[in-house]
Amino acid sequence: MAHDARRRVRWGGVALLGYHGIIVAMLLVMFWHFAAAPWWLRVLFLWIGLVLAGRLEAILHWTTHFPVFRSPALNLVHRLSFCIMPSPAIWYRYLHFHHHRFNNGASDATSTVAGHEKIHASIWSYLGLSLRDLHVRQFFEQMKPRHRAECILSFALTVMLTTWLAVLDWRAAVLFWAPVTWIGSILMVAIYNYTDHVPSVPDDPYRYATYVPLDSGYLRFLSWLDLHNISTHLTHHRAPGIYWTELPRQQAAWQNEYRRRNAPISDALNSTILFNPVAFVRMLHRVNSRRNLLSRGDASRSLTASAPN
Repeated sequence: MAHDARRRVRWGGVALLGYHGIIVAMLLVMFWHFAAAPWWLRVLFLWIGLVLAGRLEAILHWTTHFPVFRSPALNLVHRLSFCIMPSPAIWYRYLHFHHHRFNNGASDATSTVAGHEKIHASIWSYLGLSLRDLHVRQFFEQMKPRHRAECILSFALTVMLTTWLAVLDWRAAVLFWAPVTWIGSILMVAIYNYTDHVPSVPDDPYRYATYVPLDSGYLRFLSWLDLHNISTHLTHHRAPGIYWTELPRQQAAWQNEYRRRNAPISDALNSTILFNPVAFVRMLHRVNSRRNLLSRGDASRSLTASAPN
């Protein structure tokens, strides 16, 4: 059994590295062809790039919890490879462990809760706040000296990469690369943090995050594409030490209890992952409109997730 667990961890790490490489390659290919593409294909490239930016954060999430390599030096190089996004991986590590400490409560810097009220801010105000207040200084000051140096190096690499791409093709850099990696990556991370915790009840051990029952082959397929980030978020918060490939198994063991406790079901596991913009817009509308149903005591309505699309 221990051997099987080590094998799953090894192949899980290989999957994360491969997925990472595919996403970076796709972004660079779209950058290279952006200038010559017709306007409608440019719009499509932007949309695909935004979705891929969200998937890149899913990879960063798991490698933050479970570094891929045994060597600290290799893990450092791997963290720096996320420099296509302006938020350094080491900064994300401090932010994310802070998030786990407070579980979206009022003391969480990334909380969806509005002020000290146990209600959720609208997704639009939350996204605006995510762009205005990045908490850079807060977590930079908490870092160990070597992590501060890594944070500065990572951001410098981001600037150098963007500058180099601008030299190659300034139009593609301004119209594609910067919107996707500098702005889009921040927005997509904020959107999925929101959907991972809305609707919910802060401080309730079974209802402070969302999950998705993986009751169909289609949902299981989408969950694998998402690396189980959306579908098992509540389970991950309750058991952050369980490796990402094992979370669906653990969730299945707890699922009856989730249903009994009225744990909220996420709307976010849908064909947005397959680049469907209609599913994305529907998700944003639905999660925003029902964000406080649990807080108002209407648990039955809030648990009825929309059909996957």
